Amino acid sequence: MIKKIILFSLVISQILTSCSSNDDAVSTETQLINKENLSKNEFPVCTTLEKTQNTGTTSKGNAVFKNNNSWITGQTIRIRFVGGSVELQNKIKEYASEWTSVANLNFVYVGANDESDASIFFETGSNYTFGRSINFGQLSNPNIPEDRIKGITLHEFGHLLGLQHENQNPAANIQWNKPAVYDYYQNVIGWSRDQVDSQIFNALPTSQYDIYTQYDSASVMTYSFPPSFTTDGFSVPFVSTLSRTDQMFIGKMFPYPIKSILYPWERLTTGARLTSPNGNYTLYIRSQKLILYSNTEFRDLGSITPNIKFSNALSSNVYLIISGNVIHLFKGSVSKTIGPNIPNIGNIDYITLNNSGNIDAVINGEVKFSVNIKD
Repeated sequence: MIKKIILFSLVISQILTSCSSNDDAVSTETQLINKENLSKNEFPVCTTLEKTQNTGTTSKGNAVFKNNNSWITGQTIRIRFVGGSVELQNKIKEYASEWTSVANLNFVYVGANDESDASIFFETGSNYTFGRSINFGQLSNPNIPEDRIKGITLHEFGHLLGLQHENQNPAANIQWNKPAVYDYYQNVIGWSRDQVDSQIFNALPTSQYDIYTQYDSASVMTYSFPPSFTTDGFSVPFVSTLSRTDQMFIGKMFPYPIKSILYPWERLTTGARLTSPNGNYTLYIRSQKLILYSNTEFRDLGSITPNIKFSNALSSNVYLIISGNVIHLFKGSVSKTIGPNIPNIGNIDYITLNNSGNIDAVINGEVKFSVNIKD
């Protein structure tokens, strides 16, 4: 079965996913629970609560996810920031782009007063995703560690795309030490016993969630918890990167078309990318760079940064095109030549990404030169 938990049906009620550790994300406050010093920051929690539109109240019971967002494969999602420093916004953009490196979606960031598909807020308190709104209540703290910014960003954007908490995967089968878990969440977090049941112990019903794989403890969507929370010593540290299964799953939910050839009248962009015939490599634009990505190792193998001038440093788009006998990487109106500029060889018919991850330039049916951008 496929990884993570996601539904595409229209629904009446919306789901509030609130990710909370401590209002001060870097607090040194610890409490002695079951002979361990466990801080709220070290093992942050996320509560999934169903908010009924009619009453505006939050109901208890099983955690439920109903995807109102209905994103479409290939969609450009317009996102606006309401608050937050430019530096923090840029970090969120960079980390969130890890989702679109494997999912056929495009995040475009618009002005705070512009029409948007999703909104990001920075109201003091918890981190949560509610419908198409994300609140990063803890990220405004200037002392928050970088890995927390990355992990929280990826987690909340995962909710925005329709993913549920991995620890409630029907296949998880975590051997909880229930007395220790009740003790911690009641005394440190302030939950009731019913809330612990609904947020931690109760698996999501397979009658509603039938798209999932085996539990993935490396998923960015899972809870973190110490060994004392389980009877067999199993634990999960804070996760700040997408697991292989995260990447494979979201790629299956929002797949890219398989295309290996780029013609002179086309552009290679964030969404329009090349994939090698064997499926092992992808060439595309991400974070204002030309990226070669390994689909088997799930990592970047190399990149090329375009030439940047002051006038185009922030706002200009990056794309790759063919012009005559040259491959150009543009940022705005400023270009950089990719590969050699060989005179008198004729115009390039097309470029292709070969099975070794190299860019081949084809002229009159023959590969005239290749470009290797691996580091």
